[in-house]
Amino acid sequence: VIVISAPFPNPSNGTPITFNIQAPGESTVTMDVFTLAFRKISGQTIQAYGDSTFQWDLRDVSGVQAANGLYYVRIHVTGLQSTTKILKVLILR
Repeated sequence: VIVISAPFPNPSNGTPITFNIQAPGESTVTMDVFTLAFRKISGQTIQAYGDSTFQWDLRDVSGVQAANGLYYVRIHVTGLQSTTKILKVLILR
């Protein structure tokens, strides 16, 4: 069973947001961050085995800090099992 934990801290006051993922066996985990208008502003992919941690540093692909507001984070896990989860995170500085 794949477990994707709730983002922490949420809301964030400017501290990077952490996501914990538990997946059986070797998996590819992709995290994408979208604005409310579904514009992708950040993304990363890792190879994971068992427990893994993703961290979003609250920056977009060009390195600029994301504005205060609500964002969607899509975490997609593929491997022995596959799942996708969409989470909401709030930035309040």
